[in-house]
Amino acid sequence: MVGPTSPHSSSPTGDVRWLTSGLPWRHAARALLALSVACSPTSKPTGPGKVFELEVLAQEKCPLPSKPGAPERAALGLKVKLTALAPEGVAANYFYASLISSDGSRYLAELPGCAPALSAPPLFQGETVEGYLNMPLPVNKVAKALVYSPPVGGYPVAARTLEIPLQAALPQDDKN
Repeated sequence: MVGPTSPHSSSPTGDVRWLTSGLPWRHAARALLALSVACSPTSKPTGPGKVFELEVLAQEKCPLPSKPGAPERAALGLKVKLTALAPEGVAANYFYASLISSDGSRYLAELPGCAPALSAPPLFQGETVEGYLNMPLPVNKVAKALVYSPPVGGYPVAARTLEIPLQAALPQDDKN
């Protein structure tokens, strides 16, 4: 794991799966991410509430575990760099990310895939961390946008949600 770049790295991470009124975690995450707003293609939130920056450094095909005899599965691995701009802790974890395909389908990031996955204690102003967001994108789909919406104390959803336009797909394997 690539860790944060400051002495605050020993801060504990909290389990925030309880975010909304008793909904199962994945449904709660989808509800929060559905409220996302589009930001500039520079991958930085705009306006006075800038909380973090997220930069996509690379895209690659990452193998996923599959059962014996089952078809090979893969994820779209997005290597990202997260930088905190706010003094409050910015959650740095893959499960705050999702991918929107060109047909509007949403895919939540998963742990299996390229390593290291984005995962670190909360980042404070000026701290950065790099890691992968592994998206189980079907081979016939094209990624339209990456959405990252971590909890950051006191900030409204619009200020802490970033949508980055993408044009990405899993490469097709040549089977001649």
